[in-house]
Amino acid sequence: MKLIDSLVIAIRSLFANKLRSSLTMLGIIIGVGAVITLVSVGRGAQAAVTSTFEQMGTNLLYVMSTSYEEGGMMAIQYGTMTPTLTLDDAKALERIPSVVAIDPVNENLVEVTAGGESKVAIIHGASPKYLQVLNHSLASGQFISDRNVATRDMVVVLGDKVAEDLFGSDDPVGQKVKI
Repeated sequence: MKLIDSLVIAIRSLFANKLRSSLTMLGIIIGVGAVITLVSVGRGAQAAVTSTFEQMGTNLLYVMSTSYEEGGMMAIQYGTMTPTLTLDDAKALERIPSVVAIDPVNENLVEVTAGGESKVAIIHGASPKYLQVLNHSLASGQFISDRNVATRDMVVVLGDKVAEDLFGSDDPVGQKVKI
């Protein structure tokens, strides 16, 4: 049998069974579309996770400590945990030769007020190395410095959401905030 004869038989068969042929084609189209959609969603999720890890830094290690008797994960979630790590622990970790930077952070859930506006927010008590360790940058103003820490200056760095909630479109740099 020649190729042309085979094609003629196939086309006659398709037209003889139009409903079956249409349903078969529809099934193939839906199946291929579903596979393409799932692969696209998977690649998108992979890109989102990769982006998150790249922002955090591939060589970043978070160390959190709290006792499960004192609230465990619920204490972490609601900002009521009692820290069991000390600044001496951070200094000891900093002495490890392969450690580039240490930034001890203390987090609490508090009310922040400015100009009659209030917002409940998580505050991070951090060191001047915070931006370096987390690979963040500031939109405006300056970050706390070693001098600010040494002289115990009353300074605060606001996240963009808190700054917008408290000050709207006004520039928050130089404004007073009550924590």
